[in-house]
Amino acid sequence: MELSRPIPRPHMAVTLPEILREITSFLPNYDLHKSVTLVSRGWEDAARKRLLSRVCVNLTPENVAGYLEATKIRGKHHKHVFLRDFNFENLSREESKKLENFNFTATTPINKLRLDYFPYGWFIHPRVVTLFSHCPRLESVTFSPKTLRTQTLKSSPPKDVSFPKVVAFEISLASDYSEFEEVMRSIKLPDFLGIISIFPNLKILRCTALSQNIMEYFLSDKTSIREISVRLRNTDPLISIQNRSIFLTGIEFLVGIAANSRNYDVILAIFADQLEKLKLVAEYNLPRRLFELADVQVLVTINLPKVLPRLKCLEIGIVREASFGNKMERVPGLHLNFGGYSLQVPVLEKLVVAELDECEPRYRDPNDLEEGQEWFELCAGFFSRYFLLGECQTVREVTFPLPPGKRVGFKLFQKLGGGRNNVISELVDCSDFYERIVTTFPNLRWEMFEGVDPERVEEWVRIGSEIGLLTKEKLKLK
Repeated sequence: MELSRPIPRPHMAVTLPEILREITSFLPNYDLHKSVTLVSRGWEDAARKRLLSRVCVNLTPENVAGYLEATKIRGKHHKHVFLRDFNFENLSREESKKLENFNFTATTPINKLRLDYFPYGWFIHPRVVTLFSHCPRLESVTFSPKTLRTQTLKSSPPKDVSFPKVVAFEISLASDYSEFEEVMRSIKLPDFLGIISIFPNLKILRCTALSQNIMEYFLSDKTSIREISVRLRNTDPLISIQNRSIFLTGIEFLVGIAANSRNYDVILAIFADQLEKLKLVAEYNLPRRLFELADVQVLVTINLPKVLPRLKCLEIGIVREASFGNKMERVPGLHLNFGGYSLQVPVLEKLVVAELDECEPRYRDPNDLEEGQEWFELCAGFFSRYFLLGECQTVREVTFPLPPGKRVGFKLFQKLGGGRNNVISELVDCSDFYERIVTTFPNLRWEMFEGVDPERVEEWVRIGSEIGLLTKEKLKLK
């Protein structure tokens, strides 16, 4: 009599949500959305929860009721929320009721909260504090005022309240730049410390338009901030830090037009031996002519220190909209003095060149990107100029945008020529360009381009070979 074989038990990854959560944390949004949701119900649930934790939902007085109704049916709420158009200082009765319903039904999962709000009177309004108190998992708070309203009602600052789990605080620019900067730079140090006093364990500070003396305070040994974002003006005096912070390991520079690059260099020199993460954001795109001629009036040069011995992550942020001159002849308004990988950044592991906006979902269909080709060529030109040089054995992860649609080639800027300094570009095959990336960084750990479809890569190679763009017969893909 033949013994019946025992039914094999499913792998633990199929049954344990903890393992699924760990696996999905390493997957890009494109794969979660297009592939993981099709594996099984368990994997679909884990993928959708991960997407909910990454994607920001924008809620207004007009759509918040519909959001609450929809989430009541499916039982899943977003963890990253942006509340817009709520006048917290002077809510109408209807808005107050909607906000109260939101507080009691949808706030428990929230860990990142963005508000269309500004702390008038240099303290956080009690209604906002009440909202925080209903978010037990809250870790990140951003104030992003669309407009700077005139305060009509006065209230007392909250007392004896604190939110120790909040580690990140930001006041970002959403209104007119000059008006916003004027208000921010009028804040005195004691007033700003009062605003953030309800966050006793703050580690990440992104309030870029603050006055220089406040920035100097948070760069000093008087705080335990780990990461800070800085925007410096060309009229700022030379920065002075008596005793530097021993906790600061991450710096973001927002680089505008004719900014004081000297102060950027000073900060980098002071923290060179302890920086682990550096992010440079070019806030404007400029005509190539100014870039090639190194026009010091508008072009900002960041001089990286001779060695950044602990730097593991280097990010370059490039805006889409802000530009001057002909859009097809523009480059990011940022110039780097970068001397190479092995000596200057010997332990670099991650390199990012992209548009970075935390309030937007990371997944975007490459076929639907606005001005996608121009945007891709903008990033490719910058990446090729500074980072596709030599070889880097330490980089394990690269983030870089994809070419739009099914294009197999693009224009890569080479030089200016002719009487009018016309742009001379080279037609480059997409697959050849990405092969240059793989050659420059031979130890990439996993799939680095979010949304890359293998069939699409094969299509690039096939068409590129047919029209004679590829110089190699085969593209080796890992």
